[in-house]
Amino acid sequence: MPTIKGAYPLNTTDTLTFQTPKNSYYLIKMSAKAKSEKQRDSTDDEDITIKIDTLEFPKPNTLSKLINSPASFNGGKLHNTEQITYFVIYLKTGEHTIELIPQHGDGSDIIEVSYDEINIKNNQVTLNLNQQLENRDKNPWITFVLVEIGVKSFSIETKVRWHLLDGDDIKVIINGQIQKATTKYRKDWIIKTNPLNIFGKTEVITLTPNLQIQKYNYIELYTDKTPTLKSISFEIIEQEKPNTTNANTIQPYQDKIYGRDYNKLDEYILSAVNYWNDFFSKQQYPPPQPLDPNLVKAIIYRESTLGYDEDNNGKIDVMQVWDENNPAKPSFLQDPKFPANEFVNENEENNISYSYPKDRIPPDVTTTEESIFWGVRWLYHKAQSLPNLIKPYKRDWETWNGAIYNYNSSDNVEAYIQEVFSIYEKGIDDEGNVLWK
Repeated sequence: MPTIKGAYPLNTTDTLTFQTPKNSYYLIKMSAKAKSEKQRDSTDDEDITIKIDTLEFPKPNTLSKLINSPASFNGGKLHNTEQITYFVIYLKTGEHTIELIPQHGDGSDIIEVSYDEINIKNNQVTLNLNQQLENRDKNPWITFVLVEIGVKSFSIETKVRWHLLDGDDIKVIINGQIQKATTKYRKDWIIKTNPLNIFGKTEVITLTPNLQIQKYNYIELYTDKTPTLKSISFEIIEQEKPNTTNANTIQPYQDKIYGRDYNKLDEYILSAVNYWNDFFSKQQYPPPQPLDPNLVKAIIYRESTLGYDEDNNGKIDVMQVWDENNPAKPSFLQDPKFPANEFVNENEENNISYSYPKDRIPPDVTTTEESIFWGVRWLYHKAQSLPNLIKPYKRDWETWNGAIYNYNSSDNVEAYIQEVFSIYEKGIDDEGNVLWK
């Protein structure tokens, strides 16, 4: 596998870049160590979280809990032993980034980051790994992160043997659920070596979890002692290849309809949506569903034909957030006649200005990028409410349909919502023009 970066201590967030030569599935390998709280002489252990392009990898059934995720390197479990995480992911041709983020910055080491193209044929893929790590005592060993891939079944081929007083054992955890062994003797350990196996043997097990296609499927292997993972074979659920790796991806509009490039604002849309999705996902009571950039793109098409409206305001203020008839502008500028308070935490509610990035004070819309940035923020404002003003405060969330209703709130709001969602879901505007398929 081509190495992106070799061994080094991870003291601060590090961003690595690499180039993929073609659209294909790739196997990204990351191996690292992280220290426990005792090894750090602290009250907390070290944890390394991973970001690939715009993708973050939370714990199963959560949106934002990245620490202690199966895709992270958890010092409290590893105790400074090596773990390997393999990401199976579809990447488009071009440059990609891997962000390695230490929780504290004083207790982890990267051993290797590498990648290679893999071939999935007839929905089957076998990874020949021959991977053995240092001795451990019921610690995480190897994790597989399957991005937008469903799995009917998988088989692991291992080499195990009995050591003095103990043997090589393997536990399998799928999306947070321990897979029970078929015998009481093994319990949680699907592979458990007995004292007769002193010379070593190859053992193969097959599991049929029928994991449906979803954003992430996690398969974790824990081990006792020093087994070897010779290979793992997946039978995946047949699917179309994803458009890109992003958790937030934009469905491309057809280019050059009437001489227009309907993809020209994609970078600004993704940047704004990623920023505010990340901001709110880390707060108490995060939104149950992050905002989809495709929905924002549909709103911008409805508001300004993606900046192709003839009047200058439509070309710059593509989300019409700075329109003089829109309460958003005076609210952003903290006009007391247009209050815009929100939940901050259980002990605080505050004006929307609490969320302003320092480099964007005061808010203004003089470019299309600014219109999209503040338009997405206003949509998030319209998506939430404070049910009461009694501590402890709590935040309620609208559906994004309800948020768009509040965003427009004009006499023809029903027609507005219908057109936005027709563009979002069908790729067709109200004149029947096909914008995407």
